Amino acid sequence: MTSTRFFRTVWRINGVLILLAFLAVGVGMLLAVAGSVGHHPSGAPEVASATGDEVERLVLGGVQPVEGTPYVVLPLQASAESGDSFSGGSGDHAETRNLLFYDTASGRARWFRPDHDGVVAAHELLRERDEEKGPVRWIRYEVEERVKEKEDPRRHIAISGPGGDDATVVLRDVREVLGWSGVRDGRAVVFFRDGKQTWAAEIDLAGRKVRRKTALPRS
Repeated sequence: MTSTRFFRTVWRINGVLILLAFLAVGVGMLLAVAGSVGHHPSGAPEVASATGDEVERLVLGGVQPVEGTPYVVLPLQASAESGDSFSGGSGDHAETRNLLFYDTASGRARWFRPDHDGVVAAHELLRERDEEKGPVRWIRYEVEERVKEKEDPRRHIAISGPGGDDATVVLRDVREVLGWSGVRDGRAVVFFRDGKQTWAAEIDLAGRKVRRKTALPRS
């Protein structure tokens, strides 16, 4: 009888120890999950909107090498989170608010814009000639500024060097960009609408200025 009681006592103690071990593991897992949910990546701030119903999250997107240079470009993208739903991220509808240029040779980084308030609607890496495979010489941008409600966005065209340096706006308040010609001898022609008029503007990429602006015939 004494031996039986001893083994029963040992089994009861072992059961209690096993139960405590399972409880400890469960608490640890809950703490880990809570920590991961509350953590936000560095450089991805969350900003509440004016209404307080949505939260805008800014995150860095994929890396784009600037060929022939030590630079790479990372888009800063905005997405909106409302309630339990989440949209945007790196998807097609994410807005690019800024571009981060990183110099892999020096380890220095710089933003294209001084703030994240506008939208970089488009950017393209340019060489001396389209058919060449040499280094990137310039980058062209289409930047939209925030405007009042029910107003058309104000779009500007800018040119910079391959590292985002010396960025200069060459055309302001463009209603719609129709397209670009190829680059030839450091120049390119952009076709755009400004109100009811359609224009062709020849841009000196190195000089960061419009060389010629021609009104196109109306249909």
